[in-house]
Amino acid sequence: MIENYFSTQLKIYEDLKKIIINFVEYGICLNRKIQIYFLSIKIPILKDYFIREILQYQIKMQDPLIAKTAQQRAGFFSKLFFYWVIETLSKAQKEGLSEKTIQDVAEEDKSQTIHKKFQGYYYGLNDSPHRLAKAILKTFQVEMFWLILTLCVQIASQLAIPLLIKYIILYIGKDEKTVQEAIWLVSGVFVCRLTYSITGAHTWNFINQIGLGTVAAVGLEILNKSMKISFLSNKNHSIGEVLTLLQVDASKLQGSTLYLAAVGLLPIQLGIAVFMMFKFIGISFLGGLGIIFLTIFCNMIIGKTILKYTIQSMKAKDARTKCASDIFQQIKFIKINALENYFIDKISQLRAQEVQTIKSRLIAQSLNVLSVWLSPSLILNSTFVIFIALGNDLTPQNTFALVSLFQILQVPLLALPVSINALLETNVSLKRLQNFFAAAEMQTEFIIEDNKYAVQIINGNLTWGKDKDEKQRDPNQSLATVSDSLIMSNPNCLKNINITIERGSFVAIVGDVGSGKSSLIQSILGEMIYDESSQKPHIGIGGSIAYVSQTAWIQNATVRDNVIFGSEFNQQKYDEAIKYSCLKDDLKILNKGDSTMIGEKGVNLSGGQKARIALARAIYSDKDIYLLDDPISAVDIHVGKFIMNQCLNGFLKNKTRVLVTHAVNFTQYCDYIYLMDKGEIIEEGKFNDLKQSLRFEQIYKKFFKQQDEEETQEVIEELKQPELKKQNTSVQVTQPLEKDEVDNLMLLEEKAQGSITVKTYFQYISWFGVFFFIIVIIFMLIWCACYLGSALWLAHWTEQSDDPDINNFFYLEIFLAFGLGQGIIAFVRTILMLVRGVVTANYIHQRMLNQLIYAPICQFFERVPIGQILNRLTKDQNTLDCDLVAIMSWVFIVVAQLLCNTILNIYSSTYYIIIPIFIYFIIGYQIQKFYMSGSRELFRLEAMSRSPIISFFSEVVSGLPTIRAFGMNQYCMDEHAQNLDINRKIALEQIGATVWFSLYLGLSSFIVNITAIIFCISGSNPGLAGVLLTYASSLDQNVQQAVQSTSMVENMMVSFERALAYTRVKPEKAYEQLVESYQQQRQHQEYKIVQWPDKGQIRYNNYSVKYREGLPFALNDVNLTIESKQKIGVVGRTGAGKSTITLTLLRILEASQGNIQIDGVDISTISLQQIRESITMIMQDATIFTGSIRDNIDPLKTRGDQEILKIMEDCCLASFVEKRNGLDGPIDANNMSVGEKQLLCIARAVLRQNKIVLIDEATANIDIETETIIQETIKKAFKECTVITIAHRINTILHSDKILVVDKGRVAEFGQTQDLLGNKDSLFYQIYQETQRQH
Repeated sequence: MIENYFSTQLKIYEDLKKIIINFVEYGICLNRKIQIYFLSIKIPILKDYFIREILQYQIKMQDPLIAKTAQQRAGFFSKLFFYWVIETLSKAQKEGLSEKTIQDVAEEDKSQTIHKKFQGYYYGLNDSPHRLAKAILKTFQVEMFWLILTLCVQIASQLAIPLLIKYIILYIGKDEKTVQEAIWLVSGVFVCRLTYSITGAHTWNFINQIGLGTVAAVGLEILNKSMKISFLSNKNHSIGEVLTLLQVDASKLQGSTLYLAAVGLLPIQLGIAVFMMFKFIGISFLGGLGIIFLTIFCNMIIGKTILKYTIQSMKAKDARTKCASDIFQQIKFIKINALENYFIDKISQLRAQEVQTIKSRLIAQSLNVLSVWLSPSLILNSTFVIFIALGNDLTPQNTFALVSLFQILQVPLLALPVSINALLETNVSLKRLQNFFAAAEMQTEFIIEDNKYAVQIINGNLTWGKDKDEKQRDPNQSLATVSDSLIMSNPNCLKNINITIERGSFVAIVGDVGSGKSSLIQSILGEMIYDESSQKPHIGIGGSIAYVSQTAWIQNATVRDNVIFGSEFNQQKYDEAIKYSCLKDDLKILNKGDSTMIGEKGVNLSGGQKARIALARAIYSDKDIYLLDDPISAVDIHVGKFIMNQCLNGFLKNKTRVLVTHAVNFTQYCDYIYLMDKGEIIEEGKFNDLKQSLRFEQIYKKFFKQQDEEETQEVIEELKQPELKKQNTSVQVTQPLEKDEVDNLMLLEEKAQGSITVKTYFQYISWFGVFFFIIVIIFMLIWCACYLGSALWLAHWTEQSDDPDINNFFYLEIFLAFGLGQGIIAFVRTILMLVRGVVTANYIHQRMLNQLIYAPICQFFERVPIGQILNRLTKDQNTLDCDLVAIMSWVFIVVAQLLCNTILNIYSSTYYIIIPIFIYFIIGYQIQKFYMSGSRELFRLEAMSRSPIISFFSEVVSGLPTIRAFGMNQYCMDEHAQNLDINRKIALEQIGATVWFSLYLGLSSFIVNITAIIFCISGSNPGLAGVLLTYASSLDQNVQQAVQSTSMVENMMVSFERALAYTRVKPEKAYEQLVESYQQQRQHQEYKIVQWPDKGQIRYNNYSVKYREGLPFALNDVNLTIESKQKIGVVGRTGAGKSTITLTLLRILEASQGNIQIDGVDISTISLQQIRESITMIMQDATIFTGSIRDNIDPLKTRGDQEILKIMEDCCLASFVEKRNGLDGPIDANNMSVGEKQLLCIARAVLRQNKIVLIDEATANIDIETETIIQETIKKAFKECTVITIAHRINTILHSDKILVVDKGRVAEFGQTQDLLGNKDSLFYQIYQETQRQH
C-alpha cells in the first residue's frame, strides 16, 4: 500500500527526494550506520534511490577534485588566511588571465541555484509589504549569521586597543616593571590586531558575496518576470525601465549589506565607547558626546543634500545616456544627413546639466570631508575644555586612550549619514523592483489549447491598454521591434474579431497601414489584453507556434545559432531550413559559412537577409502553426517568388500558415483572406469571392494595373505544382564581398595587458592641469605640518601634567589651531581636486564624443557593438566623473598620513625602527606587485564581462514575443544565468584577491608594530609612548590603505585607459581637420561652393571602392553618367552592389581609384558636410527619434509650419499630425507602425528639397493604396531632381528614365527602361519577366 502511495503521489515523493538530497549534501550518508539504515528500507523505489545516491556520493568523496573550486578544496587554515587565492594570482603572473582560465563558480554559488532559493522564499511570503527585502535576507541567512558574528568579533578586538594603550602607558610610568607583564601586554596587542585583521578580511568577503548573490538572484528574477509581461500592452513598465532596474537598481543592492551592518552595529559600538569614555575621564565625556551628536546631525543634513543632488545627477545621466543610445543606434541616418553638429550640441547640453549637478554634489561631499577632519579636533577640544574646567590635568594614559577611542569611532560616525542615505536609495530601488515583480502579467487565461481548429478567435475585442503620459514614456522602448506595426495609440485596437483557421490552411491578412493586421497576429501570441468588465474573448490554439515578426529579431550570434535557436541540431532539418528560406547562396559567400558571426541587431545583414534568417528559424522549429508578419516585403522579387512558391505553398503546405502582407498579388495563392480596416475585419472569403468586393478590387487593380489576366491564371496553375523547381534565374554570387558579407565583422573588445603605463598617467595629469596638480601637493605639505604639529604638541602638553603652573588653555588653543588647519586645508584641497576632476572628465567626454560621432560607419560603427560604446559613455564615464578623482584625493591623504606616521614612529621610538619599517616596505611592495599582476587582469575582465550581460538582456527583452512564441523562455534564462555566472566568477576571484591582499599586508605589518611596542615599553617617556601607540602604531593601516588606494587608482585608471582609446578613434578622412579643430577648441571654417549642386548631373569615372583595406572591390571600374533630373532605377541580385552606389555618392565609402563628379566637380575636393547636406537619402529602415514631430521632420528648424503641414498632407500624414495635437506633439517609435515611420521619413526628405535624391525601397512596408499616393507625391516633389532608386520591387522603378543593372560590383546594363525591356537578351528583361510570371 505504501508503495502504491509513493508511486501515485509524485509531489510528496519529490519533496522527500529533496530532503534526501540535503541529507547526502550535508554528509549524513558518511555515517556507516545511517547508510545501513537507508539500505534496509523495504520500499523498493526508495531503496534503489538511496543505493544510487550513496554510491555517487562515495565516488565523489573518493575524488575530491570533482566539481570543486579552489576555495572548496582548501583546508581550514587556507580558508582562514585566504591562501587559496594564490593559485589565481600565480596564474596571472605567469601566463595572464582570461575568462576561460578562471575556474567556474561552485554549483551552490551559481546564479540559478541562488535564484531558485530566492524564488522559494519570495513567492512564499505572499503579500508582505517588505517581501523582497525579507526574501533576500532569508536567502542569505547563513551568510548573514557569519557576517554578524565576524563583525562583532572585529568590533570587540578594535575597542580593546584603547584599553591596552592605557595599560601600556601606565606600565611605562611604573618604577617597578616585570617582563611577564610586558609580554602579556605585547601579546594582547598582537592578538587583538591579528583578530581584527582576520575578521575584517572575512567580513569584507561575506559582504561582497552576499551582494553579488543578491544581484544574481534579482537579475535573473527581472528577466523571469519580463518573460511574463507584455511591454506592448503593459504601459506601466517599459523596456528602458527594466534595463535601468538591471543596471542601476539591482547593482545598488550589492553594497546594501555593508551599509545595513554599519547602521545596525553603530549603537553597540557607541554604547561601549561611551562607557569606556566615562571610565577614562568621568562626566567630561559629555562635552565630546554632544559634539558627536551635533556632528551626526550636521552630516545628516549634508547627507540629504548629497542625496538630493545624487538623484538629480542620476536623472541627468539617464537623459544623456538615452540620448547617446538614440544617437549611436541611428548613426547612419545622422551621417548621411550631416547632422553630427546638431546632435553633438544636443548631447552636450544634456551633459552640461549633468556636470552642474555633479559639481553641486561634490561640493556637498567636500563639506562632509570638512566634517571628517574638523570633528575629531572639536570633539577632543570640547572634552578637554570640560575636563580642564573641572580642575583635572591631562595625563598621557587617559589622553591617548581617549584619542585612540575617538579615532576608532570617527569612521563609523562619519559614515553613518552616508550609510543611511545609501540605505534610503536602496529602499527606493527595492520598492521599484518589488513594484515590477508585482506587475500584472500577460492575460493568457482566454487563450486555450483547442485541437479542433488551428486558430479560432471568438469575440475578439482586444486592446493595447492605456498609454502612460507621453512625458513618462521611455525612449528605450524602441527596442521592442515587434511593436513596429502596432497601432498602439488606438485603445480599441481589435474589435469584434471572429475568425476560424482550419488546420493546414493558408490564410492571408491584408489591409492599409495601421488597420490592425499585426495586432491580430499579436493577439494570437497573447500580447494583447481585454477589458475584464466586458465579455471575455476566446482564442483557441491547436498546436505549436512559429513566429516571424515584421522587423526581424536577430541575435548577436552565428547564422547557425540564429536558425537553430537553442534547439538540438539536426542536419536534415537545418539544410531544409536554409534551402527554403533562400539562404543557400548567402552562406556560400561567407568565409565561415553558417559559422559567421552576425553583428548586433543584424548590422552586417541586409533587410532581406534578416527576414530570411527569421524565416529559416521558423522553418527549422518544425511547428504546427506559422505566423508570418509580412516577411516578404523585405526581400527581392525573385526571392519573394521562391518563398511563396516553394516554401509556403511547397515545403510548408501541410502546416497552418497565417501571412500578413501588403502584396495583395500573393493572396491569390491563399486558401482564405481577411481584409482589415480600423481594427475590424470588413471583408473575408476566398480570393475569387473577395474580388467581387469593391474595396478589395480597388486595391487589387492598383497593384495589377499592368497585369494581364491570362498570365495570372498561368502562374496560378504553375504554383499549384507541388514539386520543387530549380531556380534557373538565381545568380551564384562569386564576386568580391560586400560589407554585409564579410566574416569576423565584429571587433572584439580589446583588453590591455600589464600595468597602466606612465604615459597614461601623464596624459591624465596634463588634462587635469599640471598647475592644479602642484597646488594640491603644496596643500598636502601644509596639511602634513598641521598633522605632525597636532600629535607632537599633544605629547608635549601631556608631559607637562605634573607642572602646577601649566596653562592648559594655552596648550588647548594651539592644539585647536592645528586641528582647524587640518580641516580647512583638507576642505579646500578636496573642492579643488573634485571640481577640477569633473572638468577633466567632461573634457574627456567631449573628446570621446567628437571622435565617435565623426568615426566612419563601415570601419567602426558596423564592427563595434553599441554596448561597448555605451559602456565607455556610461560606466567608464561615471568612474571618471566621480570615483577616480575621489580615490586620487584619498591617495594624497593616506600617503601623507603614511609619511607623517613614519616620522612620528621614528621620532617617538628609536632610529632603529627604520630597519623593520624598511623590511615591511619591501615585503609590502612584493605583496602589492604580486597582487596587482592579477588584480589588473581581474578588473579588466570583470569590466568586459558586464557588457554581454546588458547586451544579451537588451536583446532578449526586445524579442520577447518571438521568444515566447517559440517557447524558448528557459533557454534565454539559462543564457542570462551563464552570462551572470561568468561575471560572478571573475568578481568573486577579484574579491578574494582584494581580501587576500588586505589580510597579508596587515599581517606583514606586525613586524613594525610589535617592534615599535617593544621599544616603547622599554622606554620611559609616557608622552612619546602615547604618540607611538595612538598615531604611529597605525602605520600598518596607513601602508595598507596607501597600497589599496593606489591599487584602486590603477584599477580605475583602466576606465580612463578605455576612454582614452576612444578619444583616438580615427574619424572619417574628410573630417580629420574638423575633429582636430574641435579637440583643440579652435574655430573651423569649412569651404563650401555656393549654390552647388544646381543641376544634379552625376558622373562615375573608372570608379572602384572597397569597404575596408584587405577586402576585394565592392564596386569595380564603374563608368556611367546620369544626366540632370533623370530618374534612375537600380536593380541587381543580393550582394551585387546596389546599396554601395548610394554610399559612394555620400562618401560613406571613399574611392580606391577613380572619382565621382557632380555638376563637373570632383566630390572628393568638396566639404563632406556640404555633400551630405546637398543629397537627400530615404533609407530602407525608417529612423525616428524620440521627440516632437517637428524635431523629426525639421531638426534644424529651417521651415515654417505651413510648409511642413502641406508636405505632411501630401504624404498622407495629416490625420497623424492631428491625432498628436500638431507639429509639437510628442512621438515615439513604439506607437507608430512601420508604414507610418516610413511616411514620416519620406516627408522629411521632401522637405529638404535637394537636387539629388537617393531612395532605398522606401515603400516596402506601405499598403498599395498609400504607396500609389506616395509614388505620385515623390514624382511631383522630385520632378526637378535627379533621383536614384534602389529597387527590390520592379513596379517601383518602371516609371524611371533609365535602369542601372549592377552585377558582381560592375555595371552590367545601363539604358532607357523601354530599350532594356525590348531586348529579350538583357538581364533586366529576365528580371522583369520573373516578376510578370509571379503575378
